[in-house]
Amino acid sequence: MNKRSYSSGLFYCTSTKRILLYSPGKNPSARSWRFIGSSYKNKKGQQPVNALRSEIYKKLGLESTTSSIRKLYDYANAKTKKHNYVFFITTSKEIKFKNLSSKSMVSWFSLKKAWKLNLSKQTRKDLFFFQKKLIAAEKFNFL
Repeated sequence: MNKRSYSSGLFYCTSTKRILLYSPGKNPSARSWRFIGSSYKNKKGQQPVNALRSEIYKKLGLESTTSSIRKLYDYANAKTKKHNYVFFITTSKEIKFKNLSSKSMVSWFSLKKAWKLNLSKQTRKDLFFFQKKLIAAEKFNFL
């Protein structure tokens, strides 16, 4: 059975402690920020991490290895009737992106600044889970 799923993720820079968020809108005053991701038809045997890798390449032009992507959590979204998979990728330095679509934008933000942005309810929930995992990981030196 081919079910619709959603894979998303964010980049976390360990040296600057900032996250990379994506905004598909072209109107700066109405810009909303989110994790990089998209819906996909979950064909038999397809891994959610590969859907995210494909989306990272499509939106950012960046090749990422499956081993560099870590699962944050997953859940069934009753509203969209999709299964959502949320991931994060750590990097030691902030990556600069060129040749993005003129309609989209990516930017690095501190967590404090990210909470002040125009984020969807789901992005806020995902960011909350990421921040909890980050606090635990830093406490036990897991990053």
